[in-house]
Amino acid sequence: LSSSKTESLSDQREAYSQAAQSLFDKAKLIAEGGQYSEAGSLILKALDQERRAQGSGPQVLQLIKPAVELLIDQAGDRIRTGDVQLGKLTFYHELHP
Repeated sequence: LSSSKTESLSDQREAYSQAAQSLFDKAKLIAEGGQYSEAGSLILKALDQERRAQGSGPQVLQLIKPAVELLIDQAGDRIRTGDVQLGKLTFYHELHP
């Protein structure tokens, strides 16, 4: 990532975090006033902002996905084929030449 892109992602993450904190503070004040339903709505909005803050930036799964695909078993990668019928046919032909 370029440094300007990294800075903008950092700024975006910080903006989401500040918005979440502001919403949590408002929710606390409103809850202390007894308006629990409104406070609950603000808490949900704050949690959404926290989720957005955590999701901004490079996605690690996208970076490691190609390496994970290399680990997937393909035909011929196993010691045994897993084909029961093939094993039975081979054993039968060895017993009855």
